[in-house]
Amino acid sequence: PTPGYMAPEMAQADPLLVDARTDVYLLGAALYEVLTRRVPHEGPTVVATLIAALTGERRPIPEGAPADLVALVRAAMSLQPDPPPPPAGPFRRRTGPQ
Repeated sequence: PTPGYMAPEMAQADPLLVDARTDVYLLGAALYEVLTRRVPHEGPTVVATLIAALTGERRPIPEGAPADLVALVRAAMSLQPDPPPPPAGPFRRRTGPQ
C-alpha cells in the first residue's frame, strides 16, 4: 500500500513483522478513509508520512461518525495487539443485504 495507509510494521520494512494483524490494520485504514475522507497517515514528505504510519499518528475521526464503526476503526488500527478488534457484526449489518 501507499505510505498513507501503511501499518506500523510495514513502515519498519521488516517482512517478518507482517502478519494477519496487518490485514486487520489495513481494513481499519480503509474504513478510516471512508469516515474521514482522508488517508490515515499524512505528512509533507514520504519520510514524514512513513514516520506517521510508524507512530500511528493520524487526525481524529470527526464527531458524528457512527460509534460502532469508529470503535472498529480504532481497534483495528490500534498499536497494541490486544484486545482484538470488536466483532464486525455491526459493520456487516450496516453494509450487508437489506
